[in-house]
Amino acid sequence: MDLDRHVWTSVLMRLTLGSVFIFAGVLKLFFDVAPPIEKIIFFMPKETSVALLGILEFVVGVLLLIGLLARAASVVAALLLAGFVFSSFALGVFVTQFIIKDIVLFAVALHVALHGAPVFSADNLVQRL
Repeated sequence: MDLDRHVWTSVLMRLTLGSVFIFAGVLKLFFDVAPPIEKIIFFMPKETSVALLGILEFVVGVLLLIGLLARAASVVAALLLAGFVFSSFALGVFVTQFIIKDIVLFAVALHVALHGAPVFSADNLVQRL
């Protein structure tokens, strides 16, 4: 694959998406910043659901950042983002900057899911070995 601008934008999108997920996970795990998750996941304690979501977001972010299992991680990211958007609609929050951000990140996750991490990634390194 030639290193053209499309490869660079794919790498930038994967790194950006991974960074956003790492940041979101760290906020949930260490700074107690979380959406009203108890209204959505009502069958487990809020602390447990926030911790599990934070761990999942952090792991997905790290996998995207290093490019390991990038397609699978981006599918999980897309599912999480779709869940965030639909739960926001269910809570009655229709037009905010957070939903718009999640919709854009969903599109980025779909791009990474379709194209993977062909260069500058652990997936590429493993494939070459």
